[in-house]
Amino acid sequence: MDLKDEEVREDLRCMLMNVDEDSPVNAKPEGDVFKERINEEMGAWAEEWIKTYVTAERRKELVNVLLVNGLGIDDDNKKIMDRHYFSFCRGSGYWVQDNTTSHRGRCGKCKDWREWHCKKCNRCNYGISIPCDGCGGVSDMYYFDKH
Repeated sequence: MDLKDEEVREDLRCMLMNVDEDSPVNAKPEGDVFKERINEEMGAWAEEWIKTYVTAERRKELVNVLLVNGLGIDDDNKKIMDRHYFSFCRGSGYWVQDNTTSHRGRCGKCKDWREWHCKKCNRCNYGISIPCDGCGGVSDMYYFDKH
């Protein structure tokens, strides 16, 4: 994927903002990450984006900010930690917070911090309670925490 290609950038912009490609250029982005109380930086970004008087040059700069945040990398291609970023893993994708999502765990799927893998029945469970609802098994962390 060539992030310098304008068509690719526009497709990603629409995806990260959760708007249709036919939407006006200053369409309001959808998603909690664009609310200031959730993510101050992206909330301020969204407020600037929807203004009608923003120049085309500034819109390009704003798209760069969106891509850096959404793809979770900085200008040196290093992962940004403890930030919200767009996860392509679950269906159509959505914004997640880095410190609450783990990727490619035992099941090979991305999961929320409240999900854990049962060693006994080899399936993922949701919730912070142990044991497994299905078989009564526990996660690896259960044994780790006991020592």
